[in-house]
Amino acid sequence: MNSIRIWLCSGLLAFAMAYGQETLEYGVRYRIDGNASNNKIVTLSNRNVVVAWYREPGFHMKIFSSRGDVIQEIHLWTGCPTYRIIPLKTDAFFLVYRDSDNIKGILYSADGSVIKDVFTINSRVKINESDLDAGISVMENDDWICLYYGNIGADASRYYAQIISSTGEKSGDEMLVSGIGPFPYTFPKIIALRPDLFIILRFNRGWDEPDSLIGHVFGGGMTSIGSKIEVASNLDLPRFLSWISPGLGFRVYYQKYNTSGNTDIYTRFFSTARLTFSGEKNIAGYVEKAPALSSAGGRHALFWIQRYWPSYLLNATFGIDSTVGNTFQVGDNGNAGDVLLYNPVAGLSSDEGGIFAWIEQHNGQYGIVGQFISKTGEKIRHKFKIQDMQTYNESNDVRITVSPSGDMYVYWVEFDEQYATDTFYLKRYPETPVNRNLSEFRILQPANDAFVEVTNPYLFWERTTRQTLCYPWEIRYTLFIDDNPDFTSPQTIQQEQDTVLLARDLRPGSTYFWKVLARNYYGDSLWSANTSAFFVSHSATVGVEQDQRSLPDRLLLKQNYPNPFNPTTVIRFELPAGGFVDVSIFNISGKRVKVLVRESRNAGSYSVNWGGVDSSGNPVPSGIYVCRMEVRTTDNLSLTASVKMGLVR
Repeated sequence: MNSIRIWLCSGLLAFAMAYGQETLEYGVRYRIDGNASNNKIVTLSNRNVVVAWYREPGFHMKIFSSRGDVIQEIHLWTGCPTYRIIPLKTDAFFLVYRDSDNIKGILYSADGSVIKDVFTINSRVKINESDLDAGISVMENDDWICLYYGNIGADASRYYAQIISSTGEKSGDEMLVSGIGPFPYTFPKIIALRPDLFIILRFNRGWDEPDSLIGHVFGGGMTSIGSKIEVASNLDLPRFLSWISPGLGFRVYYQKYNTSGNTDIYTRFFSTARLTFSGEKNIAGYVEKAPALSSAGGRHALFWIQRYWPSYLLNATFGIDSTVGNTFQVGDNGNAGDVLLYNPVAGLSSDEGGIFAWIEQHNGQYGIVGQFISKTGEKIRHKFKIQDMQTYNESNDVRITVSPSGDMYVYWVEFDEQYATDTFYLKRYPETPVNRNLSEFRILQPANDAFVEVTNPYLFWERTTRQTLCYPWEIRYTLFIDDNPDFTSPQTIQQEQDTVLLARDLRPGSTYFWKVLARNYYGDSLWSANTSAFFVSHSATVGVEQDQRSLPDRLLLKQNYPNPFNPTTVIRFELPAGGFVDVSIFNISGKRVKVLVRESRNAGSYSVNWGGVDSSGNPVPSGIYVCRMEVRTTDNLSLTASVKMGLVR
């Protein structure tokens, strides 16, 4: 990636910051499990979080407190991976799961204790088909209805439904659902608008033509009201998203072909007062990937990737009640055809804006990227990296949930080299930083009274916090540098998190004094514990920079500084040619501890920090570690280099 340069307007100094690789990992990361499938995450109204997954031979759940502690682990042995978590307004939640030819449920409290033990939802019906995501709908009073497909005795299979109260009791008898025909190739979706008003949406497969979406309206006892309604025709794929507006109706979004043969997003609103759908409204065109929908507090957000060759646009819209707002842009790929975007996901907080995230691929490097948006559709700060990824495929399954207080949780699946399996990870981002204390820190290099032989030396200092940070903007550093020890007219520059700057255009034969001010999210500030001075030699020349004016002539991995170190050290390396770079830390036994860089880089000079933590963010013990760099150049040459480092706790 190219460097970002910030030029000081006075002309005395200019600085450049190598920004291609973020040197810190943000958010508190948890490794949940390997070989996991059907992963789910929900937040409860008391801010606890339930993480669930299936790994043979059963379900597994972890309940996290609002502080990120695991307060309960639950294991349930069953042979079927179909299940759903239903959060309630009372902080409790249901686990609903398929067990052979039955659907069963358990009611848990927010801390994982059992309120109501295993109960069976179907009564006489032997279950043949079910989809607990599409086939369950929760009502305003926390009662819910479950739709399933099966038979009683020798009868033909048909659809049935059962209402379950918020306490886990059956409400009324098992109901036969009439009028929607045999089981199609996708399970219908049921939407509960009131205890006496339900909608079932199903796809009508056109074997020689695109699909259509059909709606059926039912009253109490699942009696049919009116004739079936064709909601949409000429659909691209059998998928749609729906959102319930309490007391008013629900909105459905779907993708269909336009007159040019491209895929657009359309929407219609169903009114509970009129029992009809509104006219069709076009939301966006040229949408290649499935959009994402999130809702909270009577609002919803739709997020999608739009293609305008050769670039992608990331667009979204907020809706409230029965209306849909204007489209706004979340981001793009800079009009660069080699930057690809995948897997849009959205999380909405109840009274603020939301977080939108996606997978971004550039020159073979993948990563999850996030952007906060206000409730008026404006960007909050800048996009930030959530997680690097080695590869991307459909199983990566990135998702986001936001708690009522605004805490954000992201989960994804990726291949773990250490365990040689697909692994389920979770990251937690509190709404506000958990640590507001700034720790004493020192400026490191150039050392006090040092002589430097270049007019553009690197300036290094320690981090001011040992805590895992959630966002890049939590800590800002301001560098002060002046040729007067009283700093009467200093040049200053701010940056987030990074503790390395490259000074440019210093005057040969001059002495410079410098210090650093750290400021946290809350506005608290702390000066570096020391002020340093260095002398620029009369014969100083311009050193190597990360640009095309002066490129390295050989591969070089420099000794880290400081060494030994505690807790952070800086590793600098130089590339004579562009290529794919892997910079990793290994322990003395040869086990990979942490990946610092894994992406394509242009020829140039770079630096990266290591904070003495492993890939899970846990501090590693004192000892000798090896930093190893492997480079595969664009002309397919393989280059390696390594240095030993000492960590002293």
